[in-house]
Amino acid sequence: MSVQYCDKNCQESHWFFHRTHCKSQRVKLTAEGNTEQSVLHISLPPDSNGRVGLNNLGNTCFMNSALQSLQKCTPLTRYFLSNRFKSDLNTSNPLGTGGKLASAYEVFLKDVWMKSGMNKSISPVALKRSIALFAPRFAGCHQHDAQEFLAYLLDGLHEDLNRIRRAPYVEMPDVTDGQNMAIAAARAWDAHKRRNDSLVLDTFYGQFQSTCVCPRCNRVSMSFDTFNHISLEIPPNNLACTKEGVTLHQCFQSFSKPERLDVNNMWYCSKCSEHVQALKTMKLWKLPNILVVHLKRFEFKHALRRDKLGTFVDFPLTGLNMDPHCAGRKSDEGNNGFVDNNIPADYDLFAVVNHYGRMGFGHYTAFAMENDDDYNDYGKWNVFDDSIVSPIPSNEIPSSAAYILFYQRRVLI
Repeated sequence: MSVQYCDKNCQESHWFFHRTHCKSQRVKLTAEGNTEQSVLHISLPPDSNGRVGLNNLGNTCFMNSALQSLQKCTPLTRYFLSNRFKSDLNTSNPLGTGGKLASAYEVFLKDVWMKSGMNKSISPVALKRSIALFAPRFAGCHQHDAQEFLAYLLDGLHEDLNRIRRAPYVEMPDVTDGQNMAIAAARAWDAHKRRNDSLVLDTFYGQFQSTCVCPRCNRVSMSFDTFNHISLEIPPNNLACTKEGVTLHQCFQSFSKPERLDVNNMWYCSKCSEHVQALKTMKLWKLPNILVVHLKRFEFKHALRRDKLGTFVDFPLTGLNMDPHCAGRKSDEGNNGFVDNNIPADYDLFAVVNHYGRMGFGHYTAFAMENDDDYNDYGKWNVFDDSIVSPIPSNEIPSSAAYILFYQRRVLI
């Protein structure tokens, strides 16, 4: 079966659905700018599936689990394997690594995908060194938090691939009372994009709507901020560690509840000319193509110790609908014809980072779905435990060890 694409973006958007019909010609990208249609082929081995273990380099299970999850992110992986990232490589960005991190990530992906039939495991030494250039805290052999590592990795890749070569000075637009929120959000997003433009942003970034209400004068202040992951508090539950825990939807509901700011985090009211304990509400406005959900299992008991929450959070493997949790899609003023509001907000899980034990002395693994399986059958799952890769039934994916969830939007925008 042969599939024709309008352009590269068309191919990237629809590959998730028809990839099983294209195994004979793994990638078919249409080059632009030529009078004759030229096609770039990526020659992957017949048994290429990304099922390769990562050797532990000394307490690096946090890194291995995050990398195994990220390499299953179809838009980002195909961007690197097709070499399209090279045209975006920004070697002059002072906030990046001069392209070293992005280049090292390319080598890592090709070792995983191009040699998956040759090696049972590889050692991501070069990638670890490149990450340490951007975030020195990850040098050495100390245990770190997988979510913190993932955030630094995505930020570093974004800076290395930022298409903006000379970032202009941009003032974030003020949001005034009575202003159309959809227009205000679009202006804030555009202002951010004028300084930040990369496939990492196109894939992982969404937008929060933050509202603060002064308890004295009732002044309302609103802002729109970008995010590349969502950290969710786990609501209290007396049945922790049991299958009767809480649901992911309950975690999102808790995230959107109004919160009274404490004395250490007060908000400045320009009308009252003083800091006040405002009522703050956070909501999702713009949804990303890849939704990364961080379950906050560690809470500070005192300055020197963080305890772990073992509450079971029940999350769907397919059909996570984010409509109820996105303000921009529920409100009448948000539904004004913007493309994001007209596309279903349904997500399917493709990877999970798990944490076992306690903070600083635990162990990380990853569950990830095989990319080549038929979407209608929802694929097969594997557990990645450093260098060991083995199959796992899909009904064992939700567990009280789940720490970071990776969802892909069914219809990419």
